[in-house]
Amino acid sequence: MSYYLSPANFKGAYRGVPSKSITQRVLFLSTLLDEFVVYNPLWANDIKETITVLTKLGFEVTGKEDAFFIKKQRKIESAEISLLGSATTLRFVIPFAFLHLQKLTINLSENLQTRFNDIYGDIFQKNDISYQNKGNKIIISGSLKGGKYQIPETVSSQFISGLLLTLPFLKEDSELILPNKTPSFPYVNLTVELLEELGVIIEKKENGYLIKGQQKLQKNSFIVENDYSQAAYFFVLKELGENIIINNLKEDSFQGDKEVVKILTAISSAKKGDKPLLVDLYHYPDLAPILFVYTALSKKEIIFKGLNNLKHKESNRLQLMITNLRKVGQRLEYQEESLHFYPSILKGGIKVETANDHRLIMSLAVLASFLKEGLYFDSLEGVNKSYPNFFSDFTILGGKISVT
Repeated sequence: MSYYLSPANFKGAYRGVPSKSITQRVLFLSTLLDEFVVYNPLWANDIKETITVLTKLGFEVTGKEDAFFIKKQRKIESAEISLLGSATTLRFVIPFAFLHLQKLTINLSENLQTRFNDIYGDIFQKNDISYQNKGNKIIISGSLKGGKYQIPETVSSQFISGLLLTLPFLKEDSELILPNKTPSFPYVNLTVELLEELGVIIEKKENGYLIKGQQKLQKNSFIVENDYSQAAYFFVLKELGENIIINNLKEDSFQGDKEVVKILTAISSAKKGDKPLLVDLYHYPDLAPILFVYTALSKKEIIFKGLNNLKHKESNRLQLMITNLRKVGQRLEYQEESLHFYPSILKGGIKVETANDHRLIMSLAVLASFLKEGLYFDSLEGVNKSYPNFFSDFTILGGKISVT
């Protein structure tokens, strides 16, 4: 079965979808109290994986769409879990599990083996934790203690967030020392702000954080706000002239991807004949595919930089987006980690390559809707990872999909 997405006109109000990043973080933190309620959570494959992990750690998670109810069921000393696709769950559970147990065995899918970019091994072994990474399996045992944790340069901010979610609840105080530069750093800020909203004190310093131990959550419930990164596709529809109203997004959100609004404004304001606008996506890699689509459709000359981290996502997003955009006629130059877009005449009618990557599927769905010949897709199921209702929202607003 394959799918054809054809040209469409969009109209209506986009209602939003709960933030995956916040839902993930709050779910882990919820296990620190005997009972906790998460309101307005996201329900998607990555969240299902996290819930399965929490169940293995001795917690009961009930509810689904409107709220999750988390309750401590039993005390365990060791657990074995299997992870298929959620790198976030993997990077969070490795330190966090040791607030609850002494030994953790993790079985990894082939996809996660290639994406993990492990830095925990060196960190843990320096802190007297037994850590064995066998490729398809990680075995960790010991007692995690507070102290000085120095993060090496990494391709993911999630390692830092994993430790931030853990260190305040150890017996000892800790110091977290960060590298000079970390991609997607707004997600670290989001983690800190979320902890502080729940009553945890994190002291910021020039090169990291000082963290008091033995802290407790001061709230037993949390309302998850809606997601800016998922709204980005609909912001682009609106910017392309469609009659779309964006609702239910928190204006003072700490989500880094709310930067999409400013970036779209800057791209739309770029004028022919001016020096090409330079857009740095080092901290906003999840926005890259849809911003590439917007740039191609708006026929602007734009240079994107800070793209290296796109190679280490669910797919090599950089290479696949370059391939697909060139197929539809977009003139591109890629050199020295920058991608130069030139105004081009686009033509669809081709089958795109997505590697079933959720963000590529959603971005190319937007592209298909503005090409006279549309685009063909082998599968649309990848969106279940982060936004299962994407195509429901997309078609309600006017998107057109047929099975071929």
